[in-house]
Amino acid sequence: MMFPTTLVFYMTISLLILEIFVLVSFLDRTALFCGSPDLAESLRTPTTFCTTSGIIEAYGILNVTLWWIFNICAIFWKVQFPFHARYYDQTNRTKYVHITCVVAAIILPLYAPLAIALKGGFIPSRFPPIICLGREVDANFYAVLAPITILLGIGTTMLLLILWRIRQHMSDQSFQRSRNTVLLSSAESKIFCGFSVLSLYWSTSTLNVFPHH
Repeated sequence: MMFPTTLVFYMTISLLILEIFVLVSFLDRTALFCGSPDLAESLRTPTTFCTTSGIIEAYGILNVTLWWIFNICAIFWKVQFPFHARYYDQTNRTKYVHITCVVAAIILPLYAPLAIALKGGFIPSRFPPIICLGREVDANFYAVLAPITILLGIGTTMLLLILWRIRQHMSDQSFQRSRNTVLLSSAESKIFCGFSVLSLYWSTSTLNVFPHH
């Protein structure tokens, strides 16, 4: 599986996960937002939709973050170690790395909703409960927010190193006159720009994941 084919594959997985919202909303449409006529009872006893949305929220945000960091690592590897990357591409070893990343991005986020469910489950963050979050603050932090912050820090550092390497490459006249002057293809350059914008947005919005806490 060639890069950026993995990017499309990750996006497809993420969209399939989000489609669960539609299915659960249809199956639990008789008690979509309120499990009881009493407001206090509804807040204490979340509906099936509330619990499912909380699970998908915890899983999905980690899945997207891993999808982002793995693709950043692919660009970092190609830019910082072009000869090794070319050798791996020629020997078809890169596809095994991509397959491992895809499997890891699917399996690793499963611990987050499991940990939150074992620590008290999910409750509505507002009413009507559009999205429900974990009941325990510590579980939310250690299962979701802390890993995201660490991965964002690593990914942002890699992006800065990639920018520095590209700038160094462009200013090197000997590289500009050589045959292998292109570090990234046109498609990869566009993806890199998109990741840079996503990194800025993700970094500014991560700390507001749990606003009610």
